[in-house]
Amino acid sequence: MGYQAVSAQRELFSRAAPKMSLPPEVMQRILLLFEQLLAEAAAFDLAVTERVNEQDHA
Repeated sequence: MGYQAVSAQRELFSRAAPKMSLPPEVMQRILLLFEQLLAEAAAFDLAVTERVNEQDHA
């Protein structure tokens, strides 16, 4: 007995490419903010990991 895909919700997501794009300066700003967010998340993760390691060795 095989399974069949349910196509009831296919129309929720358009297959066509978006007709509008953001201006280059907006894309650059978003990219900068995203890079900053990733850097802060990595720094936070490192700080938490170091703190957990200190507590494990205490």
